[in-house]
Amino acid sequence: MSSPTPRPLLLGHRGARPLPLLGLRWRKPSFPAENTIAAFDYALANGCGGFEFDVRYTRDRRSVLHHDAALKRHEIAATDYSGLERRSGYNLACLEDVLARFGARAYLDIELKVEGNEDAIVAAVRAKRPQRGFVVSSFLPEVLLRLHELDSSLPLGYVCDRVENVARWTRLPITALFPQHDLVSQRLIDDAHARSVQLLTWTVNDSRDMVRLAGWGVDGLISDSPVLAQQHVSRDPARTGSELTPSRELRATRKKTRAARLYRLLKNPSFGRFVSGHDFSRADRAFIFSPESASADDTRVALRVFQYSVFGRRHAAAG
Repeated sequence: MSSPTPRPLLLGHRGARPLPLLGLRWRKPSFPAENTIAAFDYALANGCGGFEFDVRYTRDRRSVLHHDAALKRHEIAATDYSGLERRSGYNLACLEDVLARFGARAYLDIELKVEGNEDAIVAAVRAKRPQRGFVVSSFLPEVLLRLHELDSSLPLGYVCDRVENVARWTRLPITALFPQHDLVSQRLIDDAHARSVQLLTWTVNDSRDMVRLAGWGVDGLISDSPVLAQQHVSRDPARTGSELTPSRELRATRKKTRAARLYRLLKNPSFGRFVSGHDFSRADRAFIFSPESASADDTRVALRVFQYSVFGRRHAAAG
């Protein structure tokens, strides 16, 4: 009899993000912006045990939460915090804000996007050490080595998204490995566990991937959608990965829901004007805006629309 597969820790990616549709992310006004306090509250309220967030530093050495190097065309590293906050349109959170608000009730994956501010990160964590588990992670080995030099007790995690970089983890002082989900294999999970290293993977937005990875025994799943992750990963740690598969009726219902959402998008006047500016045949347009498209395989429809709109009719037909 096989041993049960523990439920992986669920983490919201940047708190939460809208799932992509037709290659784009459409965020409703009611949906929180990524890397914000509101996004972290949303992740916890929808079943996650914690969240991942990105940290950069400003010209005046504030550790701010933002993924990209620039905010509204202003380079973060070359701008004071006060200037960035005015331009952000919302209260731009700092690492200290997250530690104070969530340190006692959430697992925190603190991802450092750049080097050069490691001393401040160590000082902030020492001043308000999270109580529900945490890790300081980075794509940059030099950042992890510097952090380990400053505080050898700090739990560190290596993030990687390329095959050629995966092997680096064995030479780094880490307690957690964060490979992109396409790089994960049962062998990699077993190797990490044999070295007492946890394996948490990102960004898992497909229910089939969630089920497969949970069944393999990953320690954590990082997803843009806390709701989707909660729906597909069992709450009961005694259940095995094979039991995480949703019922046939549930899968059918979700497929109809996706198709209906796509159909509403295709019927949107703005999208119609967008389509009309591209080289669609009359038959193609008739299909895209027909009721039949709502009942068709929504993935196929979305792919056709995206290919035609971006590459033109000839490329999509060849593909």
